[in-house]
Amino acid sequence: MPEKPLSQLDPGLQKQVEYARNALERGNPDYAIGLLGDVLRREPGCLVVRRFLRAAQVKRLSTSSSVKRAIRLALHYPGLIWAGFIRKWQSAKAMDLSEQVLGWNPTHPRALHVLADAAIRLGLKETAIFALEAVVDARPDDHRSAVVLSRTLLQLERPGDALKIAEGWSRRRPQDEVFRDLLKEALVTQSLHKGGWDSGSGSYRDKLRDEDQAIDLEKRNRSATPAETLQRIIRESREAIARDPEALNHHVTLVRAYQDSGDFDQAIEALERARQLRAGSSDPSLARRLVDLQVARLKARQAGEDEVFALRVSGFRKLVGEFPREASFRFELANLLKSAGQFDEAARHFQEIQGVGAYRVQATAGLADCFYGKGLTDLALAQYEAARAALPVMDDLKKHVVYHLGLCHEAAGRTDEATTAFKQVYASDIGYRDVATRVGSASGPA
Repeated sequence: MPEKPLSQLDPGLQKQVEYARNALERGNPDYAIGLLGDVLRREPGCLVVRRFLRAAQVKRLSTSSSVKRAIRLALHYPGLIWAGFIRKWQSAKAMDLSEQVLGWNPTHPRALHVLADAAIRLGLKETAIFALEAVVDARPDDHRSAVVLSRTLLQLERPGDALKIAEGWSRRRPQDEVFRDLLKEALVTQSLHKGGWDSGSGSYRDKLRDEDQAIDLEKRNRSATPAETLQRIIRESREAIARDPEALNHHVTLVRAYQDSGDFDQAIEALERARQLRAGSSDPSLARRLVDLQVARLKARQAGEDEVFALRVSGFRKLVGEFPREASFRFELANLLKSAGQFDEAARHFQEIQGVGAYRVQATAGLADCFYGKGLTDLALAQYEAARAALPVMDDLKKHVVYHLGLCHEAAGRTDEATTAFKQVYASDIGYRDVATRVGSASGPA
């Protein structure tokens, strides 16, 4: 699920946000929070609205009595506990339940953590950072939140922001191995992005207790090429693994370095060793990364598209078998099978995840595509209608759904219904597929 700017929301939802803004300016935060919460239930990926909601929650906090807040928190807290259970498969719902607690305590650490975790599972990493930054700001000594925030920033390729956090913690706790490793990773990532160390900043000196070592590191890295930097990371990671074989982060750093250097055989071997660790054996992200590495290795060997595609399918079949409750794996496998015309197997996987909130609409549309591909237009029509009803904005997915609704109506001889569907797409995107031709043909000569 991509994060979405306010300008891309349905006009009705944009109007609702404007009403909320007016209500807040008039001193009615309760009404504003209700309106904004409703918008986020429909569009959980709109960070602008979530920031606006947080401002309204903070304003209500300053105007409501402590007794009222305590009662409301007690009423909503069971929902937060439930959100912690369902965040993996009903992430959007978990975010909504978290916001109900944050409505009465905008810095509640558990609610913010559930919100961040659910957002990451939906691919809303900027939203996750927004939540984690709130925890870190409210609780500067919260080690876990700072670690998660730093790692999320690195995933978003924002090493500079991660570096600031890691440097601060390394100064406060020089023996903290977690932040020493994060500091190293942030420095390396930043150097690779820039093509070398930023010699003007000097900030990385703070992590080293020995000033001579800092100067030596600076001299070596000014002239180091990316390849030399990667080789040093590989060497240091292997040494760290020898000292602490069970530390998963060292193994992951080694995998990344091998991958960035193009040595996919070594990267795969290192990843397989990491997956044998207690901390890595049940990590779905490592299993997914193994498939990606195998595909990258095959592409590097100039394999044909069919061979690469077959490896993807077999890889995701294994992932689904190993992690049957990981909806993202099943969704990707279903789409691969659908694109290969294996509609029955694809439909089965889409049906499996129709009950998962984050994938409900996409799975419904995918199932409809499978029925349409098999020529079962009556079954496809019902699924397309269900998907359309759940899509408030005419985005790419809704265009696809409404266009195929038109095709289904057309196949059944319902010309008027087909034309209505095509015109809905046409009004939003005149260049979508052949919709302009279809609308023109239906209109006939003037």
